[in-house]
Amino acid sequence: MVQPRTLTEIQQEFFQALLSQSTALNDVRQGSILFSLSRALSAIQVQSDLQLSELANDYFLNTARGSTLDLRASDFGITRKSGVAATGFVLVISRTEGFTLQPNTILTDPITSLQFEVTAATAIPVSAFTEVKVPIKATLAGVSGNVEAGTRLISPVYPQGLFTIGSHRTSAGSPCGDLQNGTNEETDEELRRRVQVNLLHSRSTTEQAIRNALLAEITVPWVSLRYPKPGIIQIWVDNPSSLPASELERLRQIVLPLRPAGIPVVTAHQATRLLTDISIQVYPEKTTNLQELTGKLQGIVSNYLLKLSLGQTFRKQVLLDELTRTLGILSLVLTKPTFDVVPQALEVVRASKILVTYETQ
Repeated sequence: MVQPRTLTEIQQEFFQALLSQSTALNDVRQGSILFSLSRALSAIQVQSDLQLSELANDYFLNTARGSTLDLRASDFGITRKSGVAATGFVLVISRTEGFTLQPNTILTDPITSLQFEVTAATAIPVSAFTEVKVPIKATLAGVSGNVEAGTRLISPVYPQGLFTIGSHRTSAGSPCGDLQNGTNEETDEELRRRVQVNLLHSRSTTEQAIRNALLAEITVPWVSLRYPKPGIIQIWVDNPSSLPASELERLRQIVLPLRPAGIPVVTAHQATRLLTDISIQVYPEKTTNLQELTGKLQGIVSNYLLKLSLGQTFRKQVLLDELTRTLGILSLVLTKPTFDVVPQALEVVRASKILVTYETQ
């Protein structure tokens, strides 16, 4: 499956391209001129990527066959439905001697050559009139195993037995006891149709579709979705400025056509910010470009904060690991905050400032 890049990924590529050219435009903090400009450009690119990915996915899906189609379907968590063997029972009567039908005994339809196997050991007494019901199933999956009542079967192992597919009638007079519920494996067309329905549904109703639509708005650098009760979606957005009620209503209107079926209520809210100072102390090499490093560090911190969901704790060690892993710098210390920051349920942690200081070794 072709996956479109997210807005954040495209924005990061924009930042990295600028930083690689040693440009002075390295202030990538939320609210900066560069941040706003790159977000607007990234939003346009997101829509382009989505359109290209949809075209590519449609092409692959429409032309795939067999195992290739199975692979495409697995991208959506869908697997081909296997065939099912028919099950039922056979009525057995023995007029000459008693015997026991063993499990896995094969019975054959001499006309069609279809075979069936006994699924449970069953004793057959000597009787000219007593019919014993024996459970059987088709040896192969498929609708061909759905044999009508009255069909005669044979077994070379038990020639004394007279095997007939159950033909008792219900009180209403309709035949019962046939071998039933056998189904064929799902065809390419049937599987393709299921995947296409899933794809259309996911494009218009998934959380990701809602997030993409909202993050394309210049006033929404961050969004979180909550489901406080069945049938209700709450949209929580974050912005350095207080958003007026008219803007929240405009965002709500964007989500209305994207909401999943059965969700009648959509509300929009602005998250409360829990501000904290973030200070990083670095012991750089002598040849380090400090201006460039500062921009990278502030960008990583901003991205970490944007990944925090509503009410999620800011964890110092997680941010420190992210900084050292991304930049490969082991000689840095996160001096502020001095502890993990725990917000309330409807708060989101944000930086009041991101300060980077350098100490020579």
